[in-house]
Amino acid sequence: MIMRGFVKKTLELLGFIALILVGAVLGACQMVPNENRLTDVSNLLSLQTNTHLELARDDETHDISPYFQGSLTAKKAIQLTLLENKQLVSLYQNLGIKQADLSQAGLLKNPVLEVSTLFTNEPSSPNIALALVASLSDLLQKPLRQEVARSQLETEKYRVVSAILAYAGQTHRAYITHLASRKSVRFAKQALEIATASQTLAKGLFEAGNISQTAYDKAKARVNQRHADLLKAQAKARQSRAQLHNAMGLDERDLGRWQMPGRMTKLPGSIRPTKAIKRHALQNSLNIAIARQELITFGLQKQLQRRQNLIPDLELGIEYERDDGEKQIGPVGELTIPLFDHGQAKRLKAYHQLRQKEIALNALMRAVANRAALLAQKFKDQSKLRAHYRLKVLPDVTRLQKGALKDYNAMQQGAFGLLTAKEQKLARQQEYFVLQVESWMTLIELTQLLQGHFNQDGLTGLSNFNLTQSDAPLDTGGH
Repeated sequence: MIMRGFVKKTLELLGFIALILVGAVLGACQMVPNENRLTDVSNLLSLQTNTHLELARDDETHDISPYFQGSLTAKKAIQLTLLENKQLVSLYQNLGIKQADLSQAGLLKNPVLEVSTLFTNEPSSPNIALALVASLSDLLQKPLRQEVARSQLETEKYRVVSAILAYAGQTHRAYITHLASRKSVRFAKQALEIATASQTLAKGLFEAGNISQTAYDKAKARVNQRHADLLKAQAKARQSRAQLHNAMGLDERDLGRWQMPGRMTKLPGSIRPTKAIKRHALQNSLNIAIARQELITFGLQKQLQRRQNLIPDLELGIEYERDDGEKQIGPVGELTIPLFDHGQAKRLKAYHQLRQKEIALNALMRAVANRAALLAQKFKDQSKLRAHYRLKVLPDVTRLQKGALKDYNAMQQGAFGLLTAKEQKLARQQEYFVLQVESWMTLIELTQLLQGHFNQDGLTGLSNFNLTQSDAPLDTGGH
């Protein structure tokens, strides 16, 4: 009977060990689900932008040659960024990392097998002890660990979409900057032509003795300065092209494959009321969604921590021992007693962390609303100023130039007056174009905000070019 009971207990022990080993093998073979993790991101991006944009996928190759047909538009440039910018594409891997964390959260800790062998002075067999222990608290905490990891994965989806919008905005600003730089080259050439004509006239007057050497030297210096302005404008145009090429993530073999259009796209005449813009920005804000999801994650983490405090480290298992030929088998357990640290400091820390996150969320909501209102008002003010230039200032300088030409043909004023009128018209055209560029930069940031990305660093301006002339028109005198 004793032998039969021992055999029965031994078989139960072997069965228990086999069960744990099978579970361990199955857990080790568990793989991260082979799902398309970008699908949710793509759907969310379409929802935020109200348009379809293709994302780069690891298992697909992309033919980008259709995007080089015809002139490069802002939409084409943004799409190329999403497919070719490797810095952006690398962020997609964060989804896989968080997915792996979620899978890891569903795995149990490996059981621990303890083996001890004691030899005595007696010629008998050594004393052998075996113990197989697994963590029960780890099993009880598994559902909450998975909830935490699932919430972190959701947060990462919001982060990736926000990063996509940030890169798209950066490319759009680089696109407008390059268009403006190309236009500045044309303005610089026109200014050089006017200065050259002025120098030619000044040379004739100087040779005829009608102006001084100083006046003639001023005309020559003006040409040199206009030539320097042209060289600077051409350099900035090349640099802005390189910046746009880099923003799209293209390599050297694509340098000559894309061409810019001849002019800038027309700006919208009006935008929605400020209240509607603020409301839409708050509803669509990914920054706010991230902050809220982090609050959810924090709450789940605190629940997990409370469960850990209530159920400390508890390990259960079975032990087998042979001592002087006598075999023994039975359960074994280990429990951490929360005698000194029962989580009181952690609870206090968690309270202040929660308050900090709540206050930060409220501040973020206020910042998004204020930024939306500021950008809306800024664009409206810029629109009014553009309209004033288009309806008043530009027609005035055009009329003055025509009047100067008429007076010149009637011998009522000299050629210098006509050239000055042309230069003044060119200066007003440059000012109007700068207004258009600044309006585009404001509109891009506002569009990003409405699509969900709030640039909290405030680093949105890429247009450092200056289209104004280096000096004021010089009147050399004479006719």
